[in-house]
Amino acid sequence: MARNILVCSLIFLLAACAKPVTQAPQYTQQDIQMETAVQKQLIEQGERIRKTPFTQAELQNMSNRLKAHATRITQAGQNLCRNMGRDPKSCTYSFALRKDDNLNAYADGKGIYVTAQMMRFAQDDDMLGMVLSHEYAHNIMGHIDAKKQNIMAGMLLGAAVDAIAKTGGQFSKLGAQGGSRAFSPDFENEADYVGLYVMALAGYDIAKAGDLWRHMSVADPRGAFLTGTHPANPQRYVVINHTKNEIVNKVRNNVLLTPNIRIQ
Repeated sequence: MARNILVCSLIFLLAACAKPVTQAPQYTQQDIQMETAVQKQLIEQGERIRKTPFTQAELQNMSNRLKAHATRITQAGQNLCRNMGRDPKSCTYSFALRKDDNLNAYADGKGIYVTAQMMRFAQDDDMLGMVLSHEYAHNIMGHIDAKKQNIMAGMLLGAAVDAIAKTGGQFSKLGAQGGSRAFSPDFENEADYVGLYVMALAGYDIAKAGDLWRHMSVADPRGAFLTGTHPANPQRYVVINHTKNEIVNKVRNNVLLTPNIRIQ
């Protein structure tokens, strides 16, 4: 009985959850398989990033570099919001450097945070532009609030099951976990998609933007194969390359640079 209730609850959860709204270019499984093979070869040849201690001088240089790119990304993000019919002032976020050995960058809806290890990794300016644009896109598209909404929906549905089946909060926890994962890979794909528009408007070279995910696979091979809250790196490479072609065609045809919105 409880299992049937859980199945029904999960169906309602998926129906109620917030979803991405843009329509990224289509790709095939063969595209992903081919890129997976490429990244496997890179992993075999590459080495992980060496974790040497950060010096104060290096951290100061990182902070200055991040500040310069933040100004560039912010201007582009505001322009994109204007193109999307939104108030550019609503698309202004803070940037901060985190002294952290983890290879990571993240957004919380109000700011964008980049670890020192990520700054060291993204020595190429266009690569760093891709990282920052992706996180900026998370904020623009309201992904943090959407995930919170999905977690709350999952908790409420789980609580309803707990009340009926008297399971002591078990399904509330499962519902929250399910809500946190609902459409999470899709939000990441959307941030890659919208982020490339930010990157293009900021004047970065998008021709090799997808290469970031090849380098990421070299630095951390798990990203090439594991899926869950994030798509595997080969899929991200493919999405970005297809988006690059979409943007190039829009520029060629003098079309306003704004992401394609899915018809609801």
